[in-house]
Amino acid sequence: MNPDELLLSRNSEKHTELRGACPISTVLMLDSISNTAGISRTELVNRILGDWAREKAHEVNVAHRTFRGNPEAAEAVGLDRS
Repeated sequence: MNPDELLLSRNSEKHTELRGACPISTVLMLDSISNTAGISRTELVNRILGDWAREKAHEVNVAHRTFRGNPEAAEAVGLDRS
């Protein structure tokens, strides 16, 4: 990521633009939900992705703690680096 692409939001968190093709049925649903909620499509997508990222971060933390305390489990999934 090019540092020049970063933008600052109202809460000073760094942002960058995310683009890509999306199925029209998904976009229509996003528009419907965002219009109903009175927010922009971008705000809705940011909320959805933010929730997803927090969930994944939690999963990673749990897995890390589990494997750190259980070398046999780490070895079983190929995480042992010895």
